[in-house]
Amino acid sequence: MSAPDDAAPRTEATRSRGRLIPALIVAAVALSALSAVWLIAVPLGPDACALVLPGPRNCFTFDRLRAAVAPTVLLIVLAVGTLLAVILAPRTPGRAAAAGALALALAGVASYLVVAWIPALAYVT
Repeated sequence: MSAPDDAAPRTEATRSRGRLIPALIVAAVALSALSAVWLIAVPLGPDACALVLPGPRNCFTFDRLRAAVAPTVLLIVLAVGTLLAVILAPRTPGRAAAAGALALALAGVASYLVVAWIPALAYVT
């Protein structure tokens, strides 16, 4: 079924608006993931720390700061790549945004866990 002849063609304004909303969603998910790492995991860490000396690495803010660098770089690279895919996708910016937002959300959860609890392979000292 073809469109009627009097249907208005998509203008540049409607195309850019169609890319703006998915880009804003991706940016919001990326900022949420980064804020979970830097505003919750780094300053607060886990709920409780063991009373042993020396304490576990995740009980010290300095160790959580060092562990947060690699996840932060990963989240930024993933967000920039997703935003480029949304902007440059010829016809389906929504699909690129949905896939990127899902990947960013999963990476954000994993980043939070890596920074707050610092598993053995979070960084090499």
